[in-house]
Amino acid sequence: MPDTALVRRARKVDRVLAQTYPDAKAELDFDDPFQCLVVTVLSAQTTDRRVNAVRPELFAAYPTPEAMAAAARADLERIVGPLGFFRAKTDALLKLSAALVERYDGQVPPRLEELVTLPGVGRKTANVVLGNAFGLPGITVDTHFGRLARRLGWTEQTDPVKVEHEVGALFPRRDWTMLSHHLIWHGRRVCHAKKPACGACPVARWCPSYGAGPVDPAEAAALVRTQGRREPPVDPGHRAGRGAAGRRRDAVRAGRRRPGRRGRHPGRRRRQAPALTLPPLAAGDAIDLSRLRGPMVVSFWASWCPPCRKELPILQQFAEQWDGKVDVVGVDYTDPQAAAARALVSEAGVTYPVVADLDGSVSGRGAIPTLRGLPYLVLLDAQGRVVFGGYVVIDSRAHLEGLVERHLGVPA
Repeated sequence: MPDTALVRRARKVDRVLAQTYPDAKAELDFDDPFQCLVVTVLSAQTTDRRVNAVRPELFAAYPTPEAMAAAARADLERIVGPLGFFRAKTDALLKLSAALVERYDGQVPPRLEELVTLPGVGRKTANVVLGNAFGLPGITVDTHFGRLARRLGWTEQTDPVKVEHEVGALFPRRDWTMLSHHLIWHGRRVCHAKKPACGACPVARWCPSYGAGPVDPAEAAALVRTQGRREPPVDPGHRAGRGAAGRRRDAVRAGRRRPGRRGRHPGRRRRQAPALTLPPLAAGDAIDLSRLRGPMVVSFWASWCPPCRKELPILQQFAEQWDGKVDVVGVDYTDPQAAAARALVSEAGVTYPVVADLDGSVSGRGAIPTLRGLPYLVLLDAQGRVVFGGYVVIDSRAHLEGLVERHLGVPA
């Protein structure tokens, strides 16, 4: 049986991706199971967009397995030529169509065991057809699915069949097909093979591989791709059409400007923020984050985040050296394994206050945005205002000291 915490984290990731990609579906166009099978076979070593471009002419000429099995090779090669490897693909279509006619009376069988016996049809292709043409649950382990499953810590396997079985054990069978779409869409748009856009990832807080790509939101956003006619992914908490006031708030949250007094009535008292008291991760007193006053460093982290684990000793050194000038507070952010977090804090010898924000209640309050990744660093000035906030991986004490001196004006 898979670990309960892993199951919960995996299902949370799928729910967030479902919100991020509400129109996720197969990006290959088809009208029936035969077309679905053919276009999936043709999609190997090419893009879905190219396959969709040749599909109308292909099925206008050969709408059935019987027609395609009787096609002239030269004519079929001319149509699929733009897809590359046209001779091999033509040969695969001719053999596939002939097998459908001979074995199944020209019908695509709705069973995995029968589909994989057809020429050119493997387990991945069979699951695509079952899930999208017949509505039967199936996990499609393509290059994107396998890569994301390993990055998310769901499996360490590289064999597609083993990946399918291990990931399938984490989810209800009814969710398998949409899970495949969610991961494939995310892999094509955000979690790229060579340079994932970690700073723009909506599931970064649950990803143990966070930091494999750029974590700066602006740099990461430039890496996000679109596919075909569809729009880029949008963070579920994002609100479109923000006006000047919204842009000013965003600038404050990103640390590009300090909050001003524009628009505030001179006689109106500023409303006090509601109390936000969080329990300590280990021994100690609970802390009301709404009453924090700087200068202060607030570090959001989790035990499953590799860069966060490396930062804890650095933050401890900083807290010891800057004691009395700048305070340090750690926030264990939505950590599914509190015991692991406590052990990590103890191992790093952390003595500064660390609170547990297991439900993410800090997120979105004040000038702290809804976090889409970790680690996240916030600097508060002497008035308790956020003067810097960003996805920053602290690699040395000197790095953190430079940020403190630049944004808080506190010399070493």
